[in-house]
Amino acid sequence: MSINDNTVLARLRQAREPKAKKQCEAPKRTVPLKKATKPIKGRSEKMRGIIAALRPLYDAFLKDKEECAIKSPVCTGRAECVHHEEGRGIKVVLDQSKWKECCRACNGWVESKDAEAREKGHKKSRHANNS
Repeated sequence: MSINDNTVLARLRQAREPKAKKQCEAPKRTVPLKKATKPIKGRSEKMRGIIAALRPLYDAFLKDKEECAIKSPVCTGRAECVHHEEGRGIKVVLDQSKWKECCRACNGWVESKDAEAREKGHKKSRHANNS
């Protein structure tokens, strides 16, 4: 039994070529993924009424303010809403000295990145002794 030279050369070429790696399947998840951030609390019926009543004040506050004051990593640059530095308590919401003009992206960022926002002074506790 003789071996053909072409057959040997073909086998040598095939041996020299890199073999294709097998694609393995990703393991199936048995546990659902955890959410990275906590969800933002919705507004109560009472608070929605207060915010609706404040809409004219918000519009007047934002009238001459065009730039976002927070400037987070997700900032869009244009002031579109009012951020309340000390939360949404009724007395705090009415105090314009605790308002900041911001874009909606920054307002969401402050709520989701609590520790970082507090470090930068964008979020303060209304219960802390500020005297």
